[in-house]
Amino acid sequence: MRATDWAQVLQPHLPAPVASTEVRKLSSLWAGYGSVSSLRLTLKDASTQNLVVKEVRPPKAESGIGHDRKVASYRVEAAFYKDIAPSLIKTTNIGIPTPVLVNSGADEFTFVLTDLRPEFPVSGPGALSDTQASAAASTGLRHQAGG
Repeated sequence: MRATDWAQVLQPHLPAPVASTEVRKLSSLWAGYGSVSSLRLTLKDASTQNLVVKEVRPPKAESGIGHDRKVASYRVEAAFYKDIAPSLIKTTNIGIPTPVLVNSGADEFTFVLTDLRPEFPVSGPGALSDTQASAAASTGLRHQAGG
């Protein structure tokens, strides 16, 4: 897979020309379906944009119900960031990432979202209180169960 020229891809969505880019892989997606990276853009007006990029590229040999469920999940995520998030953020100022670019194909997706780490910092392992960790685990279990 060749590297993406993020300056060129994102330029139409930015307030000034891009002077430099810095990409750092944060994580791989489940089952080899892609990656999540941080993207720091320095613009020619000296401002910066801190973004998160999720690139979903399923392995070519994948098929079956598990694959279909994963792709459907990413399709729902793309629809959320394209159709719901912008107005939700505007009307509620809720702390969710602002979509900068969302592209979707048959089973490939690219999400470029604002990075919330500067607004909601977590310093690392053990940074969550027991109550926060319990709430996060409970939410994850409900999500996993479909509820």
